[in-house]
Amino acid sequence: MHAGKGLNPDRSGNYFGSAVHRRMAGGIGLTLSRATVAPGDLPEHGHDEAHCVLAVDAGYQSRANDDDPAASSFAVYNPPGTEHRDRFVATGGRFLAIDLPLDLIDQEGVPAALPSGRGKTQIMAMIGPALEWHGHAPLMIEALALDLVAAIDRRHEASSAPDWFGRAKVALDEAASTPGGDVRFAAARCGVHPVHFARVWRRETGEAPARSLLRRRASMAMARMQRDRALGDIAHECGFADQAHMSRTIRSLVGTTPRRLQQEFF
Repeated sequence: MHAGKGLNPDRSGNYFGSAVHRRMAGGIGLTLSRATVAPGDLPEHGHDEAHCVLAVDAGYQSRANDDDPAASSFAVYNPPGTEHRDRFVATGGRFLAIDLPLDLIDQEGVPAALPSGRGKTQIMAMIGPALEWHGHAPLMIEALALDLVAAIDRRHEASSAPDWFGRAKVALDEAASTPGGDVRFAAARCGVHPVHFARVWRRETGEAPARSLLRRRASMAMARMQRDRALGDIAHECGFADQAHMSRTIRSLVGTTPRRLQQEFF
């Protein structure tokens, strides 16, 4: 919740609370804060840009555009310019504010609240990796934003895979082999909105596209491993931020390091 009506969150960085962590990647801003303003003292306010608020603790309520207060929700989406007074029922609750760039939002979207059942476990599990700063943190930040927006906005769901999904695997492979390539890169290759891409990919594969992208990078790297090859060169070729990023990713997926793989199998 940004302090003051109409402030641009990317410029102000001010929230009605005490900031604990801040991260920014790919135009997506994360701010983890603790609510310090009493519910009755929180003013009606708005924001120039779209944002989601994810309640890390229970007891969060949303009120937008003079609507009645919603039942406690764990996530709230407000389009640009929405007047609202989202708040905890008591001070001390933690919330994660996610500032969304224009390419991740529906320009005709409406305020929405996500009840505690829908997708909560998978979304909450992504907060830690997104707030930790490491080589694939930008991907995790993007994944958290995409999954959250997709869970809130269910207007475009379908029961079968769309025609473009046949190109999605190739597009994600392209993103995996491109330094800095991400889910938005793959979505652009398929000509679809990144939130729609993320929603369909998870529905069809059971996995977030960011996780699939990391698996592809790891597989590409392991296929290139020969005893006389420099790991730093392999990391660069496979789109990792650096050798350490590649090592952490491969170890998290297969339980051992690239150096050990080189020594034992190549």
